[in-house]
Amino acid sequence: TQQICAFETGVTKTADPLGGSYWVETMTDELEARIVEVIEDVEGRGGAVRAIEAGYMQRRIADDAYRRALEEHEGRRPVVGVNCFAETESNPERHMNFHRHDPDMYDRQLERLNRVRGRRDEGRVAQNLARLQAEARGTENLMPCLIEAVESYATLGEIMTALKQVFGPYREPVVI
Repeated sequence: TQQICAFETGVTKTADPLGGSYWVETMTDELEARIVEVIEDVEGRGGAVRAIEAGYMQRRIADDAYRRALEEHEGRRPVVGVNCFAETESNPERHMNFHRHDPDMYDRQLERLNRVRGRRDEGRVAQNLARLQAEARGTENLMPCLIEAVESYATLGEIMTALKQVFGPYREPVVI
């Protein structure tokens, strides 16, 4: 914990970080100024919805993630336990058990799905999916319809198919 505080927060860059709280206030002011810049930038692009539709938000997040990963990889951004103070010897207490592939899982899951489909009221499922589609064409909250569809044992695939027929398939904007 002390290493994380010392190396990841930047708290050691000042002699007395809480002395008169000047350092904390300065950091807060700098953070606020950067936030205001981002908000003004987004508003200048027509607001959050337009910025998302144009791929701006995704691009900002991807660029920042790349920059941070590069800084971590090059050691310019310390991450305790990853690029500094990492244990080099294997430690049995830190051993991880990984999920083992079960080749029969697909068949068992398909069998369970077929049992659920065999017991559910198909008319109720169809009615709830039709209502979901009708509501999706409007502007109302879809959560009540989604809950009813799930409670009637409509599958996620059936629900997504119903929504795709209204909205079309989701296409993530490509940003570079």
